[in-house]
Amino acid sequence: MSRFSRALVCAFLVSLGLPACREPPPENHEEIVRAGLAEILSHQETDCGEVISWEIDSRFDYLVKCGDGATYRIHVGEEGHINVE
Repeated sequence: MSRFSRALVCAFLVSLGLPACREPPPENHEEIVRAGLAEILSHQETDCGEVISWEIDSRFDYLVKCGDGATYRIHVGEEGHINVE
């Protein structure tokens, strides 16, 4: 099947409401932030596990609560480096 034919078939199936050929929905903002904070903590060799919640103190300053009960502050310092406390 040519690329053009596949595109037509996919367009037809999507128009019928069938899930074939659909792109997965984009992650929502909370999922993106949670994943980013978890990645930062994993690079700092913390034992956070899962990021349970976070609060924004100010721009680029987060208070993160982890599944293991630990709380970390992640912020961007004056030098532009990410700090984890």
